[in-house]
Amino acid sequence: MVLKNFYWVFHKALSDDTIEKIIKDCDSEPLQKAETFDDKQRGGKNAVMETKADWQDQDYVRYTDIAWVERDWIYDIITPFIHTANRDAEWNVDIDWKETMQYGVYSKDHFYDWHQDSDHPFDDTNPIGLRGKVRKLTIIMLLSDPNTDYEGGELQFDFGPYEPNRYHTVSEGDKGNLIVFPSFLFHRVKPVTSGVRRSLVCWNCGPQWR
Repeated sequence: MVLKNFYWVFHKALSDDTIEKIIKDCDSEPLQKAETFDDKQRGGKNAVMETKADWQDQDYVRYTDIAWVERDWIYDIITPFIHTANRDAEWNVDIDWKETMQYGVYSKDHFYDWHQDSDHPFDDTNPIGLRGKVRKLTIIMLLSDPNTDYEGGELQFDFGPYEPNRYHTVSEGDKGNLIVFPSFLFHRVKPVTSGVRRSLVCWNCGPQWR
C-alpha cells in the first residue's frame, strides 16, 4: 500500500469539557501494567513489567499503565473523524469494527518503543465480530497538554528505509488533538521525562488485506 499521507491530525477536536469527562470515565477503570504481543510470546513471570528494572533487564518494548475502556458516547465522537481521515488522507481502507479503547497513563520514565499496532488476524479466542479481522487504522486522542502537563513522551514514526525523512516526530501540539494513521506503521512513544501523559487509543479493524 503506497501512502500519500502517513498520518492525519485533527487539531483541538476535543473540547476541554469533553476531555475532562473522558478522563473521569477512564480513571474509573482499574489500571494495569501494559503488555504487548511480544511480551506474551516471551512468557514467564516478567511478561508484565512491574518496575523500571524489569524493562531495563529484559529489553521490553513497553513500560506504562493502561486501562480498558468501552463507552458508546466516546465512539460516537471519534467515528466521524476516523471516516474523514480515511477519506481525506486517501487511505480508503475497509473498516467495520472498533476494538475496546486503551487508556494510557505515561508517568516519568514510561515509554512504548518501536512497534506496529497491526500484527496478525484475530483468532477464535476473540469476540465473534473481531475474528479474522486485522487492525487497519489507529486513532490517538491526546488528553494531556504537552506544553504544561508533561515533557518527553513524543510520538515518533518510522516511515521506512526508502523515505528521505524516515524518522518523523509528530508535533502533537495541543491537548484535544486527534491523530489517525494506518496501524501497520512503526511508531513509538519516547520516554516521558516529567509529568504525566494521558492518551486514549482506539483500533479500527476490517477484513484482512488483499
